[in-house]
Amino acid sequence: MAKEKAPSGGWEEYISRLVSYVEGEQGFTKRNEKLKEQRDRRFRRHAPSIPAEYAKVATEFRSPFIFDILRRAPGLTSAEHPTPKVIPISAAAKAQENSSLRERWLKYAYRRMDKGGNTFARIMDALAADGQAVWKVIVDKHRWAAPRRAKDEGADDYLDRVDKHHKANFPFVWEHITTDTVYPLYDERGLAEALIITTDSGSRLARKFGLGYNRDGEWVKGDGETEPPSNARFIEYWSRERFGYMIDNTLIKTGRHDYGQVPIFSASLSETSAPGIEDQHFGLAWPLMPLQDYVDSMMTMLAISAYLQAFATPSLEPVGDNQVLDEDLQGLSVEHIIGKLQTPPMGYRYAWSVPPGLGNDALRLLEWCKSEMDRIGLAPVLFGQLGSDVSGTAQQTAIAVAKSIMAPGVKNICLAFDDMAHMMLRMVEKLGKDGVPVWVTDGPKDEWLVLKPNDVKGYYEVSHTLEPIIPAEQQMKYMWLADAQARGLVDKNTVREAGMNITNPEETDMKVMIENARQSQAYQQKLQEEWLKYHDEAMLPGGAAKGQAPKPNLPIAPGGPGAQVLPGQNAGMMPGQRVATRVEGMGRG
Repeated sequence: MAKEKAPSGGWEEYISRLVSYVEGEQGFTKRNEKLKEQRDRRFRRHAPSIPAEYAKVATEFRSPFIFDILRRAPGLTSAEHPTPKVIPISAAAKAQENSSLRERWLKYAYRRMDKGGNTFARIMDALAADGQAVWKVIVDKHRWAAPRRAKDEGADDYLDRVDKHHKANFPFVWEHITTDTVYPLYDERGLAEALIITTDSGSRLARKFGLGYNRDGEWVKGDGETEPPSNARFIEYWSRERFGYMIDNTLIKTGRHDYGQVPIFSASLSETSAPGIEDQHFGLAWPLMPLQDYVDSMMTMLAISAYLQAFATPSLEPVGDNQVLDEDLQGLSVEHIIGKLQTPPMGYRYAWSVPPGLGNDALRLLEWCKSEMDRIGLAPVLFGQLGSDVSGTAQQTAIAVAKSIMAPGVKNICLAFDDMAHMMLRMVEKLGKDGVPVWVTDGPKDEWLVLKPNDVKGYYEVSHTLEPIIPAEQQMKYMWLADAQARGLVDKNTVREAGMNITNPEETDMKVMIENARQSQAYQQKLQEEWLKYHDEAMLPGGAAKGQAPKPNLPIAPGGPGAQVLPGQNAGMMPGQRVATRVEGMGRG
């Protein structure tokens, strides 16, 4: 591949022109506006429209429906990372072992990367809420780099220290990118360039990159002349070969990387063929927004009506046919004291000014909106209203509807993880012959698992799967596979991998074999012998010395070890014989 040439004018000018383009592009602007609208509904920041004259008595209703839907929706996909599946490069047993090694390493690599950051949870939340999840994976070579060898440090001691350093500093780091801060640019080969534009603390950026701020408002290397601004715009640029960092309009760092691709990955909940950037991705909340707005308006009207009826305005009405107030009462203000009996002026009575109730049309509209929200928002599935019989037609239909909405997003997450694993395996080959260790906990004992360049050897293909959307479907799938195994149609490892999501069937075979051995009669007999062998003499029948087997067929007398026993009298338990009858006056009674 030909190396990327520097653009005319330099990288600072080129990145600045890209920033001007993406920020001026109407598609990206409308995309960000749409995401803001969705988040306003999710976090109940969108207020229903209320006339100004009713604002004083208005009780706003802001539905939590979209918030609750998006809180539950990620559970339809999976709380666990996608499961890596590596097809063995051949049918040989060694190839199968290598496949399982890669699968285990990737599984625990994802856990190590996610430790303390909950990045995967953010990815799944963005997939459902924004309609697109974006994240970045890089290798932190500074943390991974081996420490310098100390003077007079032995070779073995140094290698041991390097090994501990690598175990403590996993090189791969991932970060969730907020959807409206990333600006991808594509060509015929896919993602070609990307910008990430965020706002960060000026002091934090100055410390991170060793910068100062001068009096002319410019970022400079080393100490500055004044304090940096409280907020600064931070811009990351990535291409297939190069990266660059800018603060405001100043390029502070640029260079080449060896990832072989833009290290940014994305997945869409559902993708459209619309040309406009703002129309290409939709979150679950988008079709629910107008319905929630209607519900908020209708419920606010009901609340205002109930408020005005509960706290009605008192008024004076003439008694009799004269419906016009006397001239001397025109403009008269009568104070109404709650809870106190008052006498109205002669010829008048107190009355309540109550607004009319809402008509049936408004109530029918409210009910229709609620039913549509249940249908579009998958409320029966999300709220677990499927019933216990998962084989019924209604339940199967609900599962199919949920899959039709969530399955494209789940598939796209898996495809993005395929691409990410491909890059990670390629980078393992470049991080040293000793490989990259990760702590695993699914074997007979916890241990360090090391993936070395010789384990990869240029084979990077990985296919990921996520657990079925509905847990009931997982149960059904397992039952079908178990029945197929009983009929001799599939092997037990297929049942384990596809029906139980067990990623290392060989290790499971070992665990099952060990458990069966523990339950065997020979093992139990050996366990008893070992128990007797290492107990004190006082605990052994027949007075056997410590470390010796007990004498056979020696009765255990009620008086304890060493007590005098008469044959047939006062005897305890005789192995192989009936319990002897106690003679009166002998022993304890």
